Amino acid sequence: MFLSCSHVACTRCVMKNTESQTTGHIHCPQCETKQRLTPTLQALRLLTGDDKLFHLIVKLKEEMHKRFSMTTEGNGDERSPLKHIYTSLSINFGKREVLPGHYSTMMKRTDSQVAEVQFNDLFHSPPVKTRTVLTNGVAGIGKSFCVQKFIVDWAEDAAQKDAHFVFCLAFRELNLIKNEISLLQLLTDFHPALSGTDPQVLDWTKVILILDGFDESRFELDFRNTERVTSLQEVTSVSNLMLNLIQGNLLPSAQLWVTSRPAASHQIPGEFIHTVTEIQGFNDLQKEEYFRKRFRNKPELAEMVISHVKSSHSLDLLCQIPIFCWMYSVLFEEVFGGEEQTGAPQTLTEMMAAFVFIQTKRSSRKYDKTPEKERTKLLKAKREFLLKVGKLAFIHVLNNNLIFYEEDLQQCGLEFKEATVESGFFSSILQQEQLFLQQNVYFFVHPIVQEFFAALYVYDCFTNNKPWAPELSSFLGLESSESSSRPPVFDLLKMVVNKVLKMNSGTLYYFQRFLLGLVLESNQRFIPGLLRPLESSEDTVKNMLIHLKVIRRKTISPDTCINLIKTMVEMGDTKSSEEIQEYFK
Repeated sequence: MFLSCSHVACTRCVMKNTESQTTGHIHCPQCETKQRLTPTLQALRLLTGDDKLFHLIVKLKEEMHKRFSMTTEGNGDERSPLKHIYTSLSINFGKREVLPGHYSTMMKRTDSQVAEVQFNDLFHSPPVKTRTVLTNGVAGIGKSFCVQKFIVDWAEDAAQKDAHFVFCLAFRELNLIKNEISLLQLLTDFHPALSGTDPQVLDWTKVILILDGFDESRFELDFRNTERVTSLQEVTSVSNLMLNLIQGNLLPSAQLWVTSRPAASHQIPGEFIHTVTEIQGFNDLQKEEYFRKRFRNKPELAEMVISHVKSSHSLDLLCQIPIFCWMYSVLFEEVFGGEEQTGAPQTLTEMMAAFVFIQTKRSSRKYDKTPEKERTKLLKAKREFLLKVGKLAFIHVLNNNLIFYEEDLQQCGLEFKEATVESGFFSSILQQEQLFLQQNVYFFVHPIVQEFFAALYVYDCFTNNKPWAPELSSFLGLESSESSSRPPVFDLLKMVVNKVLKMNSGTLYYFQRFLLGLVLESNQRFIPGLLRPLESSEDTVKNMLIHLKVIRRKTISPDTCINLIKTMVEMGDTKSSEEIQEYFK
C-alpha cells in the first residue's frame, strides 16, 4: 500500500492500525512523518470491503484503455496500437520561460546540462509532494502521445499503481461545451464509467486529472477574478471550472497534470504550478528507433531515411520533433520507395510543398472515382479547395488559433460535404476528429503546416487580381485591397517582413520564410499548376535578399536575425546556409 510520501507500507499492518481505519493516515516508518494512505486497487478492496468501488475503477480502466490504446499518427483513417508507434521522449525538469518562436525547431541540444525524468515519475520524482505539474513542449513534440501512454500504462497496471482514478480532459473538446455544468457531470460526460458515483469517493481516493492542450483553449481565463467553486456538484461555466481546478478550489487533494505550448502556459500564474517539465523531443538514438519502428517491414528504407537525416544538419535538428519524423517518413517513402523518384527536397519550403502534393495525390488515389495521375492536372483540379484551406489557415494563424470548428470552415467557403469528400486530405494535413459530443473538430497536423498553407494563400493573393480576405488587408495596413490600388509584389513582400519584425514574438516566422521561399521558382517544383509563376522572379529574389541583408545590419534581436538568415536560406542564399550551420555547431 502506497503512502502520500511515495513510500510503501504493508497492507496487513495498515489494516491492523486503528488510526488508519479512522483517519486515513498512518505514521511512515521511513520518513517518520504522518502520511495519507493511497492504497493500490487490490489493497483498497481489502481495506474498504467495497466491491462496487473496485468494479467502478476496473470499468474505468477498461474504458480508458479502449479509448487511448489505439491511435493515429497523421493518418486519421488508419488506427494503430499505441505500443507500435510510441517512442520514448526526452523530458527534463525545466524553468518557465517564453521561447522566441512558439515552435522553434532550430536549437542547440544541452542534454548533458539538464536532469531527465520519465513521464510516469512526474508525481514521484520531486522531493516534496507535487499537486500540479506543467509540461511544456513545442507543437508536435509529443505531449498528447505522452498523455496517452501515461493513461494506457495506468490502465494496464504498468505504472501509477497508487492512483485510483486517472481522468483526462482535452481543451479542444472542452471548447465545445457552451452550457454551464458541474465538475462531476463534466467528468462523467468524458468518463461514462463514473455514472452514479458518490462524489465523496473522489475526496479520499487518489485522483490524477490531466488537462491536455491548454494552448488550445478558447476560454478567457481570468485568474484574478474567479468565482470560487468548491463543490463537485455546483454548476458553473466550463472556464470557471478550469480556473477552480487549477487554483485548487476543486479537488484540492487531486494531482493535476497540465500540458501546453510554452507561450500559452504563461497565462497560469506561477503560484499554481509546483513542478515544470519540458519535453525536449527525440535524441539521436530515439530518432533512429522511431524510423525503425515506422519502417519495421522495410528495414532498408529505414536505414536510407536515417542516413539522409544525418547528412543534413537542419533536417537532423528538425527531426527532434516527432511530427517531422512522421512527415519525412511519408515524404521519403514516396521519394525512395514509391513512384515519384523526383529527388529529395533541398529547402524546408520545398519539403512542405512536396508533402502537400504527396498527401493530395494519396487522397485522390484513395477517394476519387477517377484519380488524376498527372501532377499538374491534379493540382489544378484541387487548386480551389487547397487555397480555401490556405485562407482558413491564414485567417486563424493571425489569431494563433490551432483548432477549427465547422463554422470556421464555412466562413472560408469550405462546406462540410466538401470536407467529407476530401476526407483523406483532411485526415493527413488538416486532421478531423469526432469528439465525444459528436461534433467535428479540425486542426493541422502541425502549426508549420498551417503557416505553409497561409503562405500559399497570401502568395496567390499577391500574384492574382482577385479579391482578398479583409484580414489580409488589415494585416498589411492597407485601406483598400482593390487590384488597381495594390502595391507591386516586391513592396507587398517587404510589408510582410516589416509586419513580422514589428510583432517581435516569433509568431509568423515560418509564414514569412515560406512566403518568400515560394518566390524562388525551384521551391515550387513539387506543386506545378497550384500557384501562378511570379513575373521577374529572379529580380524579386535578388532585390529581396538585398533588403533582408540591410535589415540584418540594423539593431535587431539574435532570434530575429536568425529568422532572417533562415528566410534567406529558403530563397537559395548558400552563404546564409553556411552561416546558420556555423552558428549551430
